[in-house]
This record gives sequence, structure tokens and C-alpha cells, in this order.
Amino acid sequence: LSPDSTTNFPIGTEILITKHGAGTPTITRGAGVALYGTAGGGTDADYSLSNKYALARIKKLAANTWQVNHQN
Repeated sequence: LSPDSTTNFPIGTEILITKHGAGTPTITRGAGVALYGTAGGGTDADYSLSNKYALARIKKLAANTWQVNHQN
């Protein structure tokens, strides 16, 4: 997730990420970007989808602030 200074998605933007097959998709935060809903509820972690056919939805809540919801 890029900071707003690089790519400024409108607040409310939702992006669906799915895993099909091998590999582990990772939601990686840029400098200054907060990602809520990660392990422990913190904002200082990237997020990976490890299970096959898993999906995650990320939603922009505010400037440089995103929330992730994950389903296996």
C-alpha cells in the first residue's frame, strides 16, 4: 500500500486480494501507512494470505490508513 503522496486512492476505496495456487500474496505497507486488522490488531505489520483460496479485502479509512478483513 503506497502512501498518499505516491498513490492517493479516495477514502472508501476497497480492493479485493485473492490467493489461487502457489505463492503467498503479501499486503506490504509503504512508509507512514497504517494497516489495521493485522495480527495483534496493530498497524506496524504487513499482512500475508497463506491458505489456498484465501481472500482479503482492504478498505481505505483515512489518509494513509487502511483496514484489512481476511477470510480463509
